[in-house]
Amino acid sequence: MAYIPVDLKLHVNELVLEHQGIRLVGQTTGHGATGDLVRQLNKAPGLTVDPPRTKLRKDGTVDFRLRAVGDSDDRPE
Repeated sequence: MAYIPVDLKLHVNELVLEHQGIRLVGQTTGHGATGDLVRQLNKAPGLTVDPPRTKLRKDGTVDFRLRAVGDSDDRPE
């Protein structure tokens, strides 16, 4: 994915391609990194990222779940 920052430390546990978009589950180095990921994915044409669900871990990393959906104009009929 060209919109994911190359310097972002990201561990992906689950990537599901759905008819409407994608679902991504994983860990980042912190809430700021999760926010960076969402901001960058929102720059992809025709894609809108829902606010992520996050959980701070004891080691300071963050578990996240996010869903990105394609704009209705870009969906096949």
